[in-house]
Amino acid sequence: MFECKLEQAVLFKKVVAAVLDIVKEGNFDLSDEGIRVQTMDTTHVAPVQMELKESAFDEFRCDRESCVGINFEALTKLLKLCRDDDSLSLKKEEDCDTVTITSAG
Repeated sequence: MFECKLEQAVLFKKVVAAVLDIVKEGNFDLSDEGIRVQTMDTTHVAPVQMELKESAFDEFRCDRESCVGINFEALTKLLKLCRDDDSLSLKKEEDCDTVTITSAG
């Protein structure tokens, strides 16, 4: 199982927005060290790497490394529904290919 929580969604929103400027889709590599994205830009010229370390989160749990595909355009639209000061939680069950995103204010 993977779970993480940020008390303020603004951090995750800004990171995802920055990645969206360069790539439209990629993978979240989930591990006990954090969330990592490694991909190429849409023109396949520049490598893109982003990492949110486990220590950046208010709560973090990763029982097993996994990878989940992310459409950053869709994720950005979803995150626009969250206020900057809302809490944001991500959860992925074992043997499941979806991430549940929960926001609370």
